[in-house]
Amino acid sequence: NIGTIDVMFKGDKTKWLKFGNTLKLKMMLHTVKANTFNVSTEMAKITSEGSGFLGNGVGAVVQPGFSPDKPNPYYNAHFYSISGTENDNYNRANDYSLTMMKDLGDERYKRVYRPAKNGGAYKGTVYGSMPTDENNSDNTSGVGYGITANASAPMWIMSSTEAMFLRAEAVLRGWITGDAEEAYKDAVRESFKSLAVPDAVA
Repeated sequence: NIGTIDVMFKGDKTKWLKFGNTLKLKMMLHTVKANTFNVSTEMAKITSEGSGFLGNGVGAVVQPGFSPDKPNPYYNAHFYSISGTENDNYNRANDYSLTMMKDLGDERYKRVYRPAKNGGAYKGTVYGSMPTDENNSDNTSGVGYGITANASAPMWIMSSTEAMFLRAEAVLRGWITGDAEEAYKDAVRESFKSLAVPDAVA
């Protein structure tokens, strides 16, 4: 009963192969300065296998049955417990990144962060600032619902966005044929889509 037992790809062999290829690519990019492998040899193996990589809406996510009483662990850690208590009053939006996203008209900030409980505005903190009332968890933005929408949401192992940025770097390095700039832009668009920002905005 692999379609039920496989909590990641429901028995889809091609998706498993794409995940394996993408994971190999990630490992190679992270160890590229270590001279522990031959790029041409390893890329030839991936090309020969032929399934390609994750991306374009396909990531590696698990859903073993998360529900409000058996929540997604990321949601449980950064949003609310089963009893409804807010668990993460520590991690807050960084003022630098939040301001930059706003200045660029990058609507993803509304998905990466959530409004402060007091006043409903998006407000970040300057790291290292004194923990005054102005900077407390009620007056600053926490983790946004674009990351994990609710307690029943799947848990990501490797997002389609990450996979596409890995591919873009591999194109830039000449490991994969293609246009590096376009591969990068495709990865950025995937980020917008995965956070449920409309295509027109992306």
